[in-house]
Amino acid sequence: MTTNRRRNIPLRLLDLSQTGITGDIPASIVNFRSLESLNLYDCKLSGFLPSFIGNLSHLVTLDLKSTNVGGIIPSSITSLTQLVKLDLSDNSFTGLPASNNITGLQKLVHLDISRNLLEGVIPSWVSLLTSLEDIRLTTNMLSGVIPSGLFKLSSLEVLDLSYNKLQGTIPSVFALPSLRELMLDDNQLVGQLNLLDEGLVPRSFLQLVNITYLTLANNNFSGVWDLDILLSSLTNLQGLDLSYSGLSVVTANANHSVNPEFYALKLASCKLNVFPEFLRSATKLSDLDLSHNDIHGQLPSWTGKMWMDSLSTFDLSHNFITGLYNLPWNYLLHLKLESNLIRGPFPLSICKMSFIQIVDLSNNHFNGTIPNCFGYINENLVMIDLGNNSFHGAFPVISGCERLGELNLNRNLVHGKLPRSLAKCAALEVLDVGNNQFNDVFPNWLATLPILKVLVLRSNSFHGSITNAEKTDFQFSNLRILDLSQNKFSGTLQSDFFRNLKAMMNVSDDKTEENYSKSPIGWNIYYHTTVVIKGMSYELVRILTTLTTIDLSDNIFEGSIPDIIGSLKSLKVLNLSHNSLTGHIPYALGNLSKIESLDLSWNQLVGEIPQQLTALTFLAVLNLSQNHLEGRIPRERQFNTFEDNSYLGNPELCGFPLPKECEKNHETDQSSIQREDSQDTESGFMWQAVVLGYGSGTLLGLVMGYLMLLTGRPKWFNRIADAAEHIVHTRQNKRRSVCIAK
Repeated sequence: MTTNRRRNIPLRLLDLSQTGITGDIPASIVNFRSLESLNLYDCKLSGFLPSFIGNLSHLVTLDLKSTNVGGIIPSSITSLTQLVKLDLSDNSFTGLPASNNITGLQKLVHLDISRNLLEGVIPSWVSLLTSLEDIRLTTNMLSGVIPSGLFKLSSLEVLDLSYNKLQGTIPSVFALPSLRELMLDDNQLVGQLNLLDEGLVPRSFLQLVNITYLTLANNNFSGVWDLDILLSSLTNLQGLDLSYSGLSVVTANANHSVNPEFYALKLASCKLNVFPEFLRSATKLSDLDLSHNDIHGQLPSWTGKMWMDSLSTFDLSHNFITGLYNLPWNYLLHLKLESNLIRGPFPLSICKMSFIQIVDLSNNHFNGTIPNCFGYINENLVMIDLGNNSFHGAFPVISGCERLGELNLNRNLVHGKLPRSLAKCAALEVLDVGNNQFNDVFPNWLATLPILKVLVLRSNSFHGSITNAEKTDFQFSNLRILDLSQNKFSGTLQSDFFRNLKAMMNVSDDKTEENYSKSPIGWNIYYHTTVVIKGMSYELVRILTTLTTIDLSDNIFEGSIPDIIGSLKSLKVLNLSHNSLTGHIPYALGNLSKIESLDLSWNQLVGEIPQQLTALTFLAVLNLSQNHLEGRIPRERQFNTFEDNSYLGNPELCGFPLPKECEKNHETDQSSIQREDSQDTESGFMWQAVVLGYGSGTLLGLVMGYLMLLTGRPKWFNRIADAAEHIVHTRQNKRRSVCIAK
């Protein structure tokens, strides 16, 4: 008789990746003491990484990428003596083990804790792991200085510390002969990095002879880098990104070759003054960004024959380019030529770009008609900006626009009717056709667009009443910016129209990065438009979703102001001036708790100024002039800061700040109708939500606005604002015709 004995075979590999398992990592896993590889990639786990993970002493590979675990990484993980690969990326870890008493990890080759929530400094024990070849800590919140020991790891091939909050200088000595990729971009690093000097750090860069990709972008360095010296020293270089690094880049445009695999050159805002000639030999170039530089004249003719099947991004915006040759790039995704001096017709070669997503030709001198072929480019198009040019004629019918998020034609000479084919663009969020010659009725058919947020029809010949004639579930429910000013709209303001503006009734005040309206194709592609405040145009490079404005000024509207407008509690700018509105100012406007600018001037409003308006503690700009208002001007909160120009042209108004005193029989006991709150809310002049980061000129305006409220000197502010407006109009006649502060 024989017996079969079951042989116990130890489990060495456990791969549960993308299986959808949930819950915590079970403690029973420690029973697999012979386990060498544990892969839980893309599982829906929860909780923390347990300390018992350190008991798996034979573990060689640990992959917990995208598993939803978080917390502080337990120090026990540093005792894994056999571990070669550790991938904890795309989770919610908040801290690294702080102990320097490392007993393991000496065999660790790959360390990836990217895209987490790591805080604090990079612990010095990382520099003791001499076998490391790949360190990836990008997209965290790490701070402090870069440990000098990282640049002494002789086996290191990849060092990615980008998108953190690292400070200080780059360590002065490199001993990294094997380094292939160095990514220090998007930090707060400083220091002089001048390739023309003999300093240790600049000379160290030239010794990285095996480097293929180098990025120092978005830091605060200083110094001059010579492209000719750099490329002749780093012959293996395939990608270079110094954009917004603080470095200046020069080149003598020596006719030398470059690595045939060279694919990316990004030198935005590097004070470059010529188009690099070496790109002529970069036959596989994919990404080119030379924006915000000082490049003049026509592009070299050879650019019209290069990169036909490789180029995906071409950004020469904000230069002084005057002309283009053929654009033969079959696989181009992003074409950004805005803010140059380019003349001539619309480039027909754009119509042949089958994969194009972004076309920005704004702020140039293009002319002629927009060709019909443009309406049939491809279904991938996400953003079209042709603003501030001299295009004329009718806008072509758009088809295949399922992904189109922004169409901007502002400041051209386009005429005719707005093409109804736009109603098929279900992803449209921004439609700006302001300052053209359209002659049409109100496009109520746009109400069918489910996520339309910005509608600008300003300064055209639109006419008739504004209604919601289309039967739809949306009815402009997502609109946040509505500008119908300077047209010929007429009739009454219908309550039903405003009742449907749901997004203006409840918008969060959380002003985080995620609250900018942006395209679905990239986190750094933002929609933009132009708003007008106190007669001045502000270009919003990023549209905050918290910005809500209605401008119906300079039309022929009549009748009363509907009470329903008072329910738009997120509204920050309301301009109904220069119409023929009658009746009283609704008490309901006192419910506009976020309002910062209210202009009802040049109408035929009657009655007293409602006391309820004194509750608007964010109100910074008020204009009720040129009406038929009467009685005492309220005296409370913000109303104590407004001067007489807010009320001129109302002969029956009296009291401060007007020189006309109220008659005694019209006086009322201010103590009974104007009670100061025991905790008076401080005014919050929030124009920074409108134009945050959109240029020093605008920033100066914001400071003046703040001082206006602080000092109670609106007359002084208005004189400066009027002077600033004059400067803006003067600049518009200069070479770029750029709208002074997306």
